[in-house]
Amino acid sequence: MGVWSGPPRNRPTISPNGGEGWLPLVIRKRLAHYNAGSRESNTGVPYRTRARFFDYNLAMLRRNLIAAVLAVTLAWPALAAGAPEPEEFNNDVASRLLQQVTQGFITNNQGQVLAAFDAARMKNYTQLRDDIVTLFARYESFRAAYRLRQSWPQGQHGVVIVEFELEGTPLNEGALPFRRSAQLRFEFERGRKGWRIVDVAPRRFFS
Repeated sequence: MGVWSGPPRNRPTISPNGGEGWLPLVIRKRLAHYNAGSRESNTGVPYRTRARFFDYNLAMLRRNLIAAVLAVTLAWPALAAGAPEPEEFNNDVASRLLQQVTQGFITNNQGQVLAAFDAARMKNYTQLRDDIVTLFARYESFRAAYRLRQSWPQGQHGVVIVEFELEGTPLNEGALPFRRSAQLRFEFERGRKGWRIVDVAPRRFFS
């Protein structure tokens, strides 16, 4: 009985020129992809494809960034030239804020009233705030009106003298209505958010 000297039975042979014909088809495909520089990742997306996609996105990002910088650079002179001058104190400034206060009372909106005052620049603001909050807690509706008498600038501030009227209908039956009329002095100052009221006298009017 002779001895088998060839390759093992049922096993493909490696080709003499170093080929890989004996490897399974799946492995041969993977080797071909690897040798071509496009081996597949676990997600099934070829590395070369992902690299090209990344390079494309990076190029688009650079292009958009350069376009944005150029647009801002070209538009800046026009924007700077068109920037509005800071609003000087005048009767319109005073009337706008006083109207905000009266409308806040009329519409029963204490937030609107308090927003007319500058909490950071006004001395004893918390006391005024508490007095106004108490008024809204005691009265269900208000009638408010003012009449501008005098106004003038005072350094960085503005000052007005007004006739102010305020009436309130109490929440509790049998309680007396709230009625006040007095000459008030309001002081205004311009801050980051524009003009705001920084003082009112006498303060007891709202207590």
